[in-house]
Amino acid sequence: MRGLSVFITVALLWIHAYSANVDTWQVGGSGGVYFLVEPGQFKVELDIQLRNPKAKDIFVRAILAAPDRTVLHDQYISAKDKSLSVSDLTNVYRLSFNVDVSRRGVYVLNLTQTRDRFGRAFNWSVKTNAKKFLIESSRGHEDKAHEEPLWLRNSDVKGDVCFLPRKGKFLIEASALLKSVTHLTLFDGAGRLISELPVKDGTAKGTFEAKEIKPDQPWRLHFPSFHANLHIDGVTRWKRGEAFEDFSIWTPDQSSWFPLHSNRWLLAPYSHTQYVKPQTQGATTFELHNNAGVKREFNVTILGPSGVLKAMVRPEGTIVVPAKSVVELTMTYTVPKAGESWSLALQATSVETPEYSTYSTLHLINGSAPTDKPLSMPIVLKPYRHENVQFGYDPHYPTEQEMYFDVNNRPVVSMSTKIAAFNGAKWIETSSINGSSISLRKSKIAFDSDNNMYALARVGGKDSLVLSRDGGKTFSASLLPVRGVYDIEQFSGHNQPAGPPPFVVFSKNKSEPKSKDRKLMWRSVNHLDLFVPSISREGVLEIGEAIRITDASIGLSAHSGIPSTVVSRDEKIYVVWGEATDPEDKTIPGLPAYVVCYNRKTKTLSDKVLIGYGAPANDVHNSPSVTIDSKGALHVIVGTHGRTFKYACSVRPGDISAGFTKAVDIGDNLRQTYVGLVCDPDDTLHLVFRIWRDKTGYFPASHHAELAHMSKRPGLAWSQAKPLVVAPFSEYSIYYHRLTIDRRGNLFLSYDHWSTSWFYRNDVRQRQRVLITSPDAGKSWKLVSDELLK
Repeated sequence: MRGLSVFITVALLWIHAYSANVDTWQVGGSGGVYFLVEPGQFKVELDIQLRNPKAKDIFVRAILAAPDRTVLHDQYISAKDKSLSVSDLTNVYRLSFNVDVSRRGVYVLNLTQTRDRFGRAFNWSVKTNAKKFLIESSRGHEDKAHEEPLWLRNSDVKGDVCFLPRKGKFLIEASALLKSVTHLTLFDGAGRLISELPVKDGTAKGTFEAKEIKPDQPWRLHFPSFHANLHIDGVTRWKRGEAFEDFSIWTPDQSSWFPLHSNRWLLAPYSHTQYVKPQTQGATTFELHNNAGVKREFNVTILGPSGVLKAMVRPEGTIVVPAKSVVELTMTYTVPKAGESWSLALQATSVETPEYSTYSTLHLINGSAPTDKPLSMPIVLKPYRHENVQFGYDPHYPTEQEMYFDVNNRPVVSMSTKIAAFNGAKWIETSSINGSSISLRKSKIAFDSDNNMYALARVGGKDSLVLSRDGGKTFSASLLPVRGVYDIEQFSGHNQPAGPPPFVVFSKNKSEPKSKDRKLMWRSVNHLDLFVPSISREGVLEIGEAIRITDASIGLSAHSGIPSTVVSRDEKIYVVWGEATDPEDKTIPGLPAYVVCYNRKTKTLSDKVLIGYGAPANDVHNSPSVTIDSKGALHVIVGTHGRTFKYACSVRPGDISAGFTKAVDIGDNLRQTYVGLVCDPDDTLHLVFRIWRDKTGYFPASHHAELAHMSKRPGLAWSQAKPLVVAPFSEYSIYYHRLTIDRRGNLFLSYDHWSTSWFYRNDVRQRQRVLITSPDAGKSWKLVSDELLK
């Protein structure tokens, strides 16, 4: 970062292997720290204690980043690293950071661990000259309600947990307290004694009420010995939709508190990169966000190289932002005649709490953006350095969901409350039908041969199939008779319904209640119904009667891959699904995938045909996906959960009665999940999925997730898995990827990286979906520019 010099030193401190034995607070688990830093020298001492110094495959990663999320330091700590060890018994490492700070802002320290998304193998503490800092105990996700218990880990000292309580009643629960601790003491934000919680058998518990919450007055819970596992409602666990859901924020020092809750995500993005030409004018937008429940005022200013780069921001001066809302800031600039790059800082300060101030940075680079050229694959994401920072990716088309293309190859994108269609000159957005608001129930957009557009949406609170006959300018809605999880036939390469596209509904089979056994958490039993809509002689979209396919469907996993359940050709409609089986039957090798055919003309449904099994059994992740080639042959990928996908195709085109080829692995020992499947004009199959990788050199001693592509040309074997995107962190990730194809055979891949780390994800307010394309059957890929879609 320009104007910011960084000096980092690393030192070691030997301490006995299994004792904290330090004179300050210490906590366990992943997470990090937010520092509100004033101009001058900023110092941090980070102590990492590895709980098992003999573990050679445990690495703790420490990342220090500036207010605009420029990474200042990124280092792994491990007992295996002898260059940092003074003794084989050393288990505490001290990293010291010294940073020269030119302007006030919020810095972050991010801590993660290999081999364990929760960070159970290390304890840590920090000392700093920053007067204001807050800890966020945010680990990796679990497949259950989000909780972040505080693991207090230094029994040698007394200490405090200072926190902003939930308004109203809240519960405090502490366990693992030492025998010597007889009570805990609770004070409110004004310092008044609220309660002395008695300790019995190492536990303390009490319900309290906060009638008024002041963001600058945290409550304080005092521990005679700073060792406990602690839960506080509104701080470590939350009600859905409460004011500061998922904010596991606290501090051991009441004087270090600052109002992060109401000011979180004050400016977005943290930084923005644009490629420009000299002596031109340009503009970009930032968002000023008020995270409080009341309207507030902010001052916004531009800081930069005086006299070199002319810039202004609108609106300017004092800006009023409504509660929980955003005001868009437009920064305009004139690029100088000479120079290679320029940077401007956009500083925002709360009028209510002027001590809170931070900034975002605009980087201007002289030249053409890398988006204009094919990418060097894979895209290797780095912490806080994603596609805009690395490549100048700066789309003005909607990116909220994947992109589909009408019969004339014009793009369409569904958004949470809108449908956006490009008319050849501009994007048209529709957010209501006859005055009723819409919200999309499925991101897929479908078209019939007359180029009518269809989508599944909730209109005025009622689930509907919506239809546009004018390219997305206006829509009509037809109510759906069944609610559940939907899928609609979308274009996947060679299917084009003559009339309204068929769709399916997965709805809970109430006679088969979901098991409470966590080993069966991915098993549910569902009805599966097919609907074949039609247009009446009067031009009305009619949904038709439900056609029951099965009462034992596993359901549909569609947040990533978004597999195709339905495909059709002429009068024949094919439906694939995975089926729940008896959990006690251990002989079943996986989730069975079936297919049926419904004939529009004869209105008959065939018997189901078994395609193959996707391991493990009773796991909704294993949803199959179907597509059809130019000859009418069906191609099915049988999904798996961390196992190798299986592939089968119909023995005869347009006829499933002859069965399918044997379902076979598409590769060797591929740990795949989430099917995305299309078929190009040459009948080459294209598959995108998440895959686990080990020992690739990106991360030490752990696995990570990549987004990868495979293809299969007619008559040939599947290609090797080609990595497309590499995650910025090890351990768990998903990409929410969706693969589509346009009418010319170009592949389009939409993705949004999602890290297991709550600390990393909580640091941004909005998702950051990206769109890449391949014009040559996956040989090369590039980021999609606005010009490419025109």
